[in-house]
Amino acid sequence: MYNTIAEPGVQWRVPDVPYIVETFCTADHAIVSGYRSTASGQIEAMLESINPPVSAWGFDVYRAAIYAFCSALSLTHAGDDIRPVLSSLLYDFWITPTEEEAAAWGAYPYDSDPLGRATLPLARAFTEQELEPLLGGSGTFDQGDRAWLQGSLALSGPAGRQAATVLFPHYSTLGSPATD
Repeated sequence: MYNTIAEPGVQWRVPDVPYIVETFCTADHAIVSGYRSTASGQIEAMLESINPPVSAWGFDVYRAAIYAFCSALSLTHAGDDIRPVLSSLLYDFWITPTEEEAAAWGAYPYDSDPLGRATLPLARAFTEQELEPLLGGSGTFDQGDRAWLQGSLALSGPAGRQAATVLFPHYSTLGSPATD
């Protein structure tokens, strides 16, 4: 989908796709903490044994659900190129989540720093005070360290839905969340 050399390149862009990939394509082990050389001279990853926040969230159930969904998914209507279908699915989920989707997936403990030593929920509700500058007309907005902006807005009640409408045309230019 994001091969800029092959045709048609990035035609199916989903904003913030790295957060989607990092969240939903996570490995079944904790973070790679380093690399070491084996006795035979090969380089291998040193893996943390578990990721307690992700395990507590329900990673095993999540993985089973993803595998079941993929097994049952029929893409016969997609023809030879499934990228438009996948892009539409990801875009609809990531950009316009329901409150229920945001509550379930937003609780995922996202690695909020580059070294994977701190986690935050993928989405957290905004307070009315945080949304007031935007909704009051000043146009300023700070998503803070929320990785899933639209999920956070979906969790923020009527003010969040109003803010999502205001921000929608500018969503892809808002920048990244803060890291720990």
